[in-house]
Amino acid sequence: MQNAERPQKTFMEWLTPAYLSLPKSKGWYALMSLIVLGFVMYGMLTGAYVISVTFLILAGVSYWHQTQRVPVVKVEISDIGVRFGSKYYPYDQIKSFWIFRESEPHLLNLSLYKGVQRDLSIILPEEIDSAHLREYLLLQIQEETGKRESFSDQLIRNLGL
Repeated sequence: MQNAERPQKTFMEWLTPAYLSLPKSKGWYALMSLIVLGFVMYGMLTGAYVISVTFLILAGVSYWHQTQRVPVVKVEISDIGVRFGSKYYPYDQIKSFWIFRESEPHLLNLSLYKGVQRDLSIILPEEIDSAHLREYLLLQIQEETGKRESFSDQLIRNLGL
């Protein structure tokens, strides 16, 4: 007879966008179009046609991605791990966490031991009590204190990418 897994106890769960997507203005699209056009022209004038084609493809894929609806995923914090959509992260695979409250919306960040994606950012809706969540996670994993938003995350947020 196999050992039955003990049932997990859910501490907190919510629905959230899978990633942060900021609305873009017409001016943003115009500026990005000028930048892409500049690279395409540079590639054409210098004979580096691969650059022109690459930037056209990147611009097309980026625009297509912007037109897609952001998927909504279920987040579940339980006594055995964190579920983010269809992915499950047991606490022994999570190195640390921190809650970033300096921007809207607040973010729960998990630093993972393995995988291609070593840092996972989860959007915290307003109805989630981040202090209560922090207290519970402290019982499970280590908190990184004084952690700030990375330069690349700041750049992406400020440029609206």
